[in-house]
Amino acid sequence: MNISDSELNLASLLSRIEQLEAEQNLRKQNIIWLKRYLDKFKEEFNTRPELQQIESLQQGMAQLSVQVTNLQQCLDLPTLSNSLDNTQITSALSEEANFDNAESTMFNERRVRRSSILPSPLIQQGTKALVQTVAIPVNTDAAKNEQHIDAEEQQTFTALSDEEFKVERMIFLLDIFYVIEEENRRKIVSAEDFLSRYNAGERDFSGINLAGVNLSGKSFFNLNLSKANLKQTNFRKSNLNGLNLCQANLNESNLSGADLVGGVNLSEANLRRANLSGANMEQAILIGADLSNANLSKVRLTKANLEKANLNAVDLQHSYYDEDTIFPINFDTASAGAYLIAPNASLKNANLAGAILKNVNLIGADLQGANLSQAKLQSVNLIGANLQGANLSQAYLESVNLTGAQLSKANLNQTTLRYTILSGANLTGVTLLGASFYRETMSGVNLSEANLCGVNLANQDLNGGNLTSADLRGVNLCHAKLQKANLKNAQLGGANLEHTKLSGAIMPDGTIHE
Repeated sequence: MNISDSELNLASLLSRIEQLEAEQNLRKQNIIWLKRYLDKFKEEFNTRPELQQIESLQQGMAQLSVQVTNLQQCLDLPTLSNSLDNTQITSALSEEANFDNAESTMFNERRVRRSSILPSPLIQQGTKALVQTVAIPVNTDAAKNEQHIDAEEQQTFTALSDEEFKVERMIFLLDIFYVIEEENRRKIVSAEDFLSRYNAGERDFSGINLAGVNLSGKSFFNLNLSKANLKQTNFRKSNLNGLNLCQANLNESNLSGADLVGGVNLSEANLRRANLSGANMEQAILIGADLSNANLSKVRLTKANLEKANLNAVDLQHSYYDEDTIFPINFDTASAGAYLIAPNASLKNANLAGAILKNVNLIGADLQGANLSQAKLQSVNLIGANLQGANLSQAYLESVNLTGAQLSKANLNQTTLRYTILSGANLTGVTLLGASFYRETMSGVNLSEANLCGVNLANQDLNGGNLTSADLRGVNLCHAKLQKANLKNAQLGGANLEHTKLSGAIMPDGTIHE
């Protein structure tokens, strides 16, 4: 072999190396594009109704996994690794980053449409063709190997560019394979590990996988759980004030009795079939959230924003909202069973047991027969409201204004009243067994025929009150003010009247006390 032939062979070899490098770069770009494409539609796969079809392709997936591994090994040929530099790889990645999004969307639309209409046998046939196309035989003969590489490269690039059906079927199968691998990689974080990281000061848990973890009764503040996987996670009676749960997956999660106030962000969150019964969601942000088939019974939704939320088949029985709450356009809250808390509202026989009503205006509201047992009312305006026959047993009333309210025959057993204004209120025939009073304003109150046995009314102002025929046995009236009160026919057996002011009061026997 002379020098001229050597130079010719060298030039040919260099040309061949350049050709292989170009083809390898093209392969890398195709794979990078596929991975980016699959990332985009990963979430779509998790929600599409093709699981039975996926199960029928398990065998094809296993074969495809082997072929993908072989393809990756082919791309990492040692004879070419020294010829590639970082600049070339970076260039390929940069070019891929600028891939046309519109074209990607077009491929997706065609893929979804075809996957819904093509029969399973055709898909399996396409899978077999793909396996045959991607396969790369091993040949120890160098000269023959180059020829086979040329042939296989031609087949591979043809599959990627000429036959749209095969390309889309490969994308579909690679999507399945990629998602399974990704899910295996994203292991569920245990409650112990999560709490340890939280207690150590970590607050950004965006995208974390806490599916099925039990975090009931815990308290978290300033926490970022956006896009987190919280499917079937237990947050029962947890304190989640101010959390960022934007786009989080809370499908079938348990948030019953949880505290979600302070502007908790649940925008675009997946709350399908979630249990939120009894939760406090005042001022919660639920814009665009999916609450289909969710349980929101007895939920506090005052000042919450549910604009554009999906409320299909949602259970809102006995939940309550105010005039500041935003619902989707044309959503019928009344037929859903929710109660409007507002002046002159019609709440007759409403079930508001355990409700939290704070700083609300219910002037003139109709609450006849309403169930407010164990409810918590703070700074509520009930002037002139009708609470006849209402159940307020074990309720907590603080700074509630019941001036002129109608409470006849209401049940106030074991009710706690603090700084409550009852001036001019009608409590005829009410039962107050075990009730607790602290600095109430009760001048002019009507307690005729009321049952107050054993109640502590020490230091209470009952001036001018009507207590005719009231049962006051065992009542503590020490230092109470009962000037000009009417106690005719009242039962005072065992009552403590030490230092009670009774001037001008009509006593049980009809005499007027001096």
